[in-house]
Amino acid sequence: MTFNPRSLLSIAFASLVTGEALALFFGVEMISVTVYRIFHLAQMIFLIFTGWIVYKFVTGTRTRTHITETDHTKIAVLVLVGLIFSFIGDSINSNLIDLTRATGIKQQVLLSVPVFAVAHILYIRSFILLSRFNVQKRTWIILLLIWPLFSVGLWKAIVNPASSLMVALSFPYAFMVALMALSSLRVPLAWGRVGLPTAVGGFLFLLSDSLIGWSLGREGSFMLSQIIWSTYFAAQILILRSVLIPVSA
Repeated sequence: MTFNPRSLLSIAFASLVTGEALALFFGVEMISVTVYRIFHLAQMIFLIFTGWIVYKFVTGTRTRTHITETDHTKIAVLVLVGLIFSFIGDSINSNLIDLTRATGIKQQVLLSVPVFAVAHILYIRSFILLSRFNVQKRTWIILLLIWPLFSVGLWKAIVNPASSLMVALSFPYAFMVALMALSSLRVPLAWGRVGLPTAVGGFLFLLSDSLIGWSLGREGSFMLSQIIWSTYFAAQILILRSVLIPVSA
């Protein structure tokens, strides 16, 4: 059976819109939190499957643009592995398996920070490979100069100083997620309008992570969790979509 990767991405987006709309309609009172979390994990499993199909599609399709076929395959692998690491982080955040007793860490979501950091590194590398043919060194230097100011500002805006562990983990992580978002800007700079969804994905991921960081130690809500997941999953879809840019007609 042959799968169309673009159709699978559309299905993933439709599952996001439909799932969150149903959750909003029925509300927290009528939806089991466990079922809600399992559905989210199932969405990520489907997206990883889509990433595998995208990888197979890329390896079997002649690259039509400025990216070499070797680099294009690397980009597909980087994003696919990034999705897998993200799924591991999601599994930790879901709390379906309680790790708090084994680790002594009360906020289990903090355990996912190193895992998502790896995913961000993989995405950064994919953005660089996807855009290096047409991004001037001066432009990249400007983005890197913005990076520390942007990272510190982000960290100060969301961190809860009451948790020393969160302070220690969130500071380097803020630099990582900020660099991922800034690196995503390279794609529209190189490809023009067709690359804009990738940058939107990068900053949606930044927004989702920022909302998670802000909610730690504060009172959350079902609506906030919907926004966090919606921005996160939409980001993953758009980042995976970037792999198909070099074979766009």
